[in-house]
Amino acid sequence: PRNVALPFEMGSKNEIPPLAGLYGAMLGMRYDPVYTEFRAEGIAMAPEIRPGRAFKDPLFGIHSTDRLSMSGAGELSVTRSELELRRSLLQQFDRARSSTSAIIVDDRGERLIVNNRDTGMPSSTDWLPLERIKGAGAVLGDIRWLEGLRRVFTQARADGVPTVLDADLGAREIMPELLALTDYAIFSEPALAEFTQAADDSDRLKHVQSLGVRHAGVTRGGKGYLWRDANGEHAVPAHPVDLVVDTTGAGDAFHGAFTLFIGEGHPIEMCARAGAIAAAEKCGRLGGRAGLPTRQRLDALLAEVN
Repeated sequence: PRNVALPFEMGSKNEIPPLAGLYGAMLGMRYDPVYTEFRAEGIAMAPEIRPGRAFKDPLFGIHSTDRLSMSGAGELSVTRSELELRRSLLQQFDRARSSTSAIIVDDRGERLIVNNRDTGMPSSTDWLPLERIKGAGAVLGDIRWLEGLRRVFTQARADGVPTVLDADLGAREIMPELLALTDYAIFSEPALAEFTQAADDSDRLKHVQSLGVRHAGVTRGGKGYLWRDANGEHAVPAHPVDLVVDTTGAGDAFHGAFTLFIGEGHPIEMCARAGAIAAAEKCGRLGGRAGLPTRQRLDALLAEVN
């Protein structure tokens, strides 16, 4: 399907909203902003959910090993089985809106983010598949959904799975509680300064470390990454980039690559360098995902650095 949403199977508890497009039937939306025309051999009418309310099943005739490509995803394609696994990690809420942001990027690549969140979004965590955590190499979380973060990090601690916290602005009061559940705490520079009023980043990281984390670090843009652990203070420089086009998502790129390498059991310096490379690569192109390196490229750049 030419679509960026992950479709839900037919047989949902939700009726088809009268004004929805094709995927509105599966995502529970009255207005469907990702409407797509599905054109494939084998498309067929699904069973009526009530008399006179039939609709087309976009997954009819697709086998578990068939690959589906999604618009805007480049060369990415997934099998139906993979798509169903991703779908199982999501939860839909009717009459709720997903968070959206307007991002303004200046000529230096710096950005201003204007966010719109649905304050009525349910915060329940009882649907989370916590049984999956014990099979993970590491768990990454941020502060945007505190109830979910607490629940997942608590379970990860019980299962002996390392936790990585993306510590950003806006959680100063709750931060000590979150750090008690965190192995690797990675702050943005503004968030670290907000959390503790120590003289410099080095002293601020000492304070974070004193709260029980195994690793206290701070991303510092062009100044690289600084961290403290049981072996003292360490740093890796920022990875060079020819031209900074857009810094949107650079921190997320760092956290993702860092957590991946933690989960694979690599030395901490390699984890930090992987994060720095991923962040720098991302900054070289416009958009939150366009510049993210493939695993092959990330490994190649790491080999050059090493």
